Amino acid sequence: MELARSYTVVLPSLEPERQDPDVETGRVIYLMIKIYSNGAVTPYIGTLNAGDTLSVGGSVGTFQLSQLSGVSHLVLLAAGTGFTPMIRLIYHTVVCAPEDSTLLVHLVFYNKKMCDILWREQLDVLAKQYDRFRVTYVLSAEDETVWDGLTGHICATHVQQYVPHQDNGVLKENQNSQTKQKCSVGKVNPLVCACGPPVFTAAAIELLKAHGLTSSHIHAFSG
Repeated sequence: MELARSYTVVLPSLEPERQDPDVETGRVIYLMIKIYSNGAVTPYIGTLNAGDTLSVGGSVGTFQLSQLSGVSHLVLLAAGTGFTPMIRLIYHTVVCAPEDSTLLVHLVFYNKKMCDILWREQLDVLAKQYDRFRVTYVLSAEDETVWDGLTGHICATHVQQYVPHQDNGVLKENQNSQTKQKCSVGKVNPLVCACGPPVFTAAAIELLKAHGLTSSHIHAFSG
Protein backbone atom coordinates (compact mmCIF):
# COMPACT_ATOMS: atom_id res chain seq x y z
CA MET A 1 0.00 0.00 0.00
CA GLU A 2 1.29 3.44 -0.93
CA LEU A 3 0.46 6.52 1.11
CA ALA A 4 1.06 10.11 0.04
CA ARG A 5 0.82 13.45 1.80
CA SER A 6 1.47 17.01 0.71
CA TYR A 7 4.08 19.03 2.59
CA THR A 8 5.34 22.54 2.02
CA VAL A 9 8.98 23.01 1.09
CA VAL A 10 10.44 25.59 3.48
CA LEU A 11 13.66 27.53 3.91
CA PRO A 12 16.27 26.43 6.46
CA SER A 13 15.89 29.75 8.29
CA LEU A 14 14.53 33.29 8.07
CA GLU A 15 18.09 34.59 8.38
CA PRO A 16 19.85 35.42 5.07
CA GLU A 17 23.23 34.17 6.29
CA ARG A 18 21.79 30.74 7.06
CA GLN A 19 20.34 30.05 3.62
CA ASP A 20 21.46 26.92 1.77
CA PRO A 21 22.63 27.57 -1.84
CA ASP A 22 21.69 23.99 -2.73
CA VAL A 23 18.03 24.93 -2.28
CA GLU A 24 18.12 27.23 -5.31
CA THR A 25 19.73 24.55 -7.46
CA GLY A 26 17.11 22.00 -6.44
CA ARG A 27 19.64 19.60 -4.91
CA VAL A 28 18.19 20.00 -1.41
CA ILE A 29 14.71 20.56 0.01
CA TYR A 30 13.77 21.39 3.59
CA LEU A 31 10.52 20.22 5.16
CA MET A 32 8.94 21.10 8.51
CA ILE A 33 6.88 18.10 9.61
CA LYS A 34 5.19 17.45 12.95
CA ILE A 35 5.15 13.77 13.90
CA TYR A 36 1.75 12.55 15.09
CA SER A 37 1.66 9.18 16.85
CA ASN A 38 -1.72 8.40 15.27
CA GLY A 39 -0.93 9.90 11.88
CA ALA A 40 -1.11 7.97 8.63
CA VAL A 41 2.32 8.97 7.31
CA THR A 42 4.30 10.91 9.92
CA PRO A 43 4.99 7.94 12.26
CA TYR A 44 6.82 6.31 9.36
CA ILE A 45 8.66 9.52 8.51
CA GLY A 46 9.77 9.72 12.13
CA THR A 47 11.58 6.38 11.79
CA LEU A 48 13.63 7.39 8.74
CA ASN A 49 17.39 7.63 9.00
CA ALA A 50 20.04 9.37 6.92
CA GLY A 51 20.41 7.44 3.67
CA ASP A 52 16.80 6.22 3.50
CA THR A 53 14.84 7.18 0.41
CA LEU A 54 11.39 8.57 -0.34
CA SER A 55 9.55 9.28 -3.56
CA VAL A 56 8.81 12.97 -4.03
CA GLY A 57 6.30 14.35 -6.52
CA GLY A 58 6.03 17.72 -8.19
CA SER A 59 4.62 20.88 -6.69
CA VAL A 60 0.86 21.45 -6.66
CA GLY A 61 0.59 24.94 -5.16
CA THR A 62 -1.44 27.68 -6.84
CA PHE A 63 -0.03 30.81 -5.20
CA GLN A 64 1.64 33.24 -7.61
CA LEU A 65 3.95 36.09 -6.60
CA SER A 66 1.93 38.27 -8.97
CA GLN A 67 -0.84 38.17 -6.34
CA LEU A 68 1.31 40.50 -4.24
CA SER A 69 1.29 43.19 -6.91
CA GLY A 70 -0.35 46.35 -5.56
CA VAL A 71 -0.98 44.83 -2.13
CA SER A 72 -0.62 47.27 0.76
CA HIS A 73 -1.24 44.89 3.67
CA LEU A 74 -0.35 41.19 3.75
CA VAL A 75 -2.01 39.37 6.65
CA LEU A 76 -0.94 35.78 7.29
CA LEU A 77 -3.30 33.65 9.38
CA ALA A 78 -1.51 30.45 10.38
CA ALA A 79 -2.34 27.62 12.76
CA GLY A 80 0.33 25.13 13.82
CA THR A 81 2.30 23.77 10.89
CA GLY A 82 0.11 25.94 8.67
CA PHE A 83 3.00 28.32 9.28
CA THR A 84 5.09 26.52 6.64
CA PRO A 85 3.82 28.31 3.49
CA MET A 86 4.16 31.63 5.32
CA ILE A 87 7.93 31.19 5.72
CA ARG A 88 8.80 31.98 2.11
CA LEU A 89 6.20 34.75 1.99
CA ILE A 90 7.77 36.42 5.02
CA TYR A 91 11.27 35.98 3.64
CA HIS A 92 10.30 37.35 0.23
CA THR A 93 8.21 40.31 1.40
CA VAL A 94 10.24 41.32 4.46
CA VAL A 95 13.83 40.07 4.39
CA CYS A 96 14.41 40.24 0.63
CA ALA A 97 12.23 43.27 -0.12
CA PRO A 98 13.72 46.60 -1.25
CA GLU A 99 14.48 49.04 1.57
CA ASP A 100 11.80 51.42 0.32
CA SER A 101 9.05 48.78 0.38
CA THR A 102 5.88 49.96 2.11
CA LEU A 103 4.13 46.58 2.24
CA LEU A 104 2.95 45.86 5.79
CA VAL A 105 3.16 42.20 6.80
CA HIS A 106 1.37 40.79 9.84
CA LEU A 107 1.55 37.15 10.93
CA VAL A 108 -1.22 36.05 13.30
CA PHE A 109 0.02 32.70 14.59
CA TYR A 110 -2.35 30.27 16.36
CA ASN A 111 -1.02 27.43 18.51
CA LYS A 112 -2.00 25.44 21.59
CA LYS A 113 0.95 26.26 23.84
CA MET A 114 4.11 28.37 23.81
CA CYS A 115 6.23 25.29 23.15
CA ASP A 116 4.29 24.76 19.91
CA ILE A 117 5.27 28.12 18.39
CA LEU A 118 7.59 27.34 15.51
CA TRP A 119 10.59 29.65 15.02
CA ARG A 120 9.35 32.06 17.68
CA GLU A 121 12.82 33.44 18.37
CA GLN A 122 13.44 34.15 14.69
CA LEU A 123 10.03 35.79 14.28
CA ASP A 124 10.56 38.01 17.31
CA VAL A 125 13.97 39.11 16.03
CA LEU A 126 12.47 39.88 12.63
CA ALA A 127 9.68 41.96 14.19
CA LYS A 128 12.26 44.06 16.06
CA GLN A 129 14.41 44.44 12.97
CA TYR A 130 11.68 45.50 10.52
CA ASP A 131 8.98 48.06 11.30
CA ARG A 132 6.89 46.64 8.44
CA PHE A 133 6.65 43.20 10.03
CA ARG A 134 4.51 42.33 13.00
CA VAL A 135 3.70 39.01 14.68
CA THR A 136 0.82 38.22 17.03
CA TYR A 137 0.61 34.93 18.90
CA VAL A 138 -2.70 33.38 19.95
CA LEU A 139 -2.72 30.31 22.22
CA SER A 140 -5.68 28.07 22.95
CA ALA A 141 -4.45 25.74 25.71
CA GLU A 142 -1.68 27.51 27.63
CA ASP A 143 -1.69 27.98 31.39
CA GLU A 144 -2.81 31.56 32.05
CA THR A 145 -0.22 31.83 34.82
CA VAL A 146 2.59 31.69 32.24
CA TRP A 147 0.88 33.38 29.27
CA ASP A 148 -0.60 36.87 29.29
CA GLY A 149 -1.05 37.18 25.54
CA LEU A 150 -4.09 36.51 23.38
CA THR A 151 -5.97 33.26 23.87
CA GLY A 152 -8.66 31.33 22.04
CA HIS A 153 -9.32 30.45 18.44
CA ILE A 154 -9.74 32.44 15.26
CA CYS A 155 -12.87 34.57 15.52
CA ALA A 156 -14.60 37.65 14.12
CA THR A 157 -12.94 39.85 16.74
CA HIS A 158 -9.48 38.85 15.55
CA VAL A 159 -10.37 39.46 11.92
CA GLN A 160 -11.86 42.86 12.70
CA GLN A 161 -8.81 43.77 14.75
CA TYR A 162 -6.06 42.64 12.39
CA VAL A 163 -7.46 42.61 8.86
CA PRO A 164 -7.85 46.03 7.21
CA HIS A 165 -10.53 46.74 4.66
CA GLN A 166 -10.71 49.27 1.90
CA ASP A 167 -12.77 52.38 2.60
CA ASN A 168 -12.46 55.25 0.14
CA GLY A 169 -8.73 54.66 -0.10
CA VAL A 170 -8.05 55.32 3.58
CA LEU A 171 -7.41 52.70 6.22
CA LYS A 172 -9.75 52.86 9.19
CA GLU A 173 -7.63 52.40 12.29
CA ASN A 174 -9.14 49.97 14.76
CA GLN A 175 -9.06 51.55 18.20
CA ASN A 176 -8.91 48.09 19.78
CA SER A 177 -5.66 47.22 18.03
CA GLN A 178 -2.97 46.52 20.60
CA THR A 179 -0.12 47.40 18.26
CA LYS A 180 -0.12 49.69 15.25
CA GLN A 181 2.24 49.57 12.30
CA LYS A 182 3.40 52.58 10.39
CA CYS A 183 1.25 53.05 7.31
CA SER A 184 0.84 55.63 4.61
CA VAL A 185 -2.52 57.07 3.66
CA GLY A 186 -3.54 55.75 0.29
CA LYS A 187 -5.33 52.89 -1.33
CA VAL A 188 -5.69 49.97 1.05
CA ASN A 189 -5.47 46.72 -0.84
CA PRO A 190 -5.16 43.80 1.59
CA LEU A 191 -4.30 40.21 0.80
CA VAL A 192 -4.98 37.61 3.48
CA CYS A 193 -3.40 34.16 3.34
CA ALA A 194 -4.66 31.38 5.59
CA CYS A 195 -3.31 27.93 6.35
CA GLY A 196 -3.87 25.35 9.05
CA PRO A 197 -6.11 22.37 9.76
CA PRO A 198 -9.11 22.24 7.40
CA VAL A 199 -11.49 23.48 10.11
CA PHE A 200 -9.26 26.49 10.79
CA THR A 201 -8.88 27.41 7.13
CA ALA A 202 -12.60 27.05 6.45
CA ALA A 203 -13.42 29.24 9.46
CA ALA A 204 -10.89 31.84 8.35
CA ILE A 205 -12.37 32.06 4.86
CA GLU A 206 -15.91 32.40 6.22
CA LEU A 207 -14.86 35.13 8.67
CA LEU A 208 -12.90 37.04 6.05
CA LYS A 209 -15.82 37.05 3.64
CA ALA A 210 -18.12 38.20 6.43
CA HIS A 211 -15.58 40.98 7.02
CA GLY A 212 -16.21 42.14 3.47
CA LEU A 213 -13.22 40.70 1.62
CA THR A 214 -13.82 39.19 -1.78
CA SER A 215 -12.13 36.04 -3.05
CA SER A 216 -9.46 38.07 -4.86
CA HIS A 217 -8.23 39.30 -1.45
CA ILE A 218 -8.08 35.81 0.09
CA HIS A 219 -5.72 32.91 -0.58
CA ALA A 220 -6.11 29.63 1.28
CA PHE A 221 -3.23 27.16 1.29
CA SER A 222 -4.37 23.55 1.46
CA GLY A 223 -2.66 20.20 1.18
